[in-house]
Amino acid sequence: MDDDWSRFRPYFADDAVYEVKSNSFGCKLTGPDAIFTGIKKSLDGFDRQFESRGIDITKGPEIDGDELRADWAVTYGSWSNR
Repeated sequence: MDDDWSRFRPYFADDAVYEVKSNSFGCKLTGPDAIFTGIKKSLDGFDRQFESRGIDITKGPEIDGDELRADWAVTYGSWSNR
């Protein structure tokens, strides 16, 4: 991963919203810059601390107008001790 988020920019409207619904780490980010910054922060602070991860879509994706929803579960492998 090279963290070049600019290649994803054409797929996001200026008012795009990324919302994670969770009691422990939920968030709502508005606009591509906030979304990319938030995702990178999550990846650097948690996901990339593990040797591996597997993501399974558990529901969806569901498209409703200009919204896309999906539920997922993540399984993490060994702690990498970075």
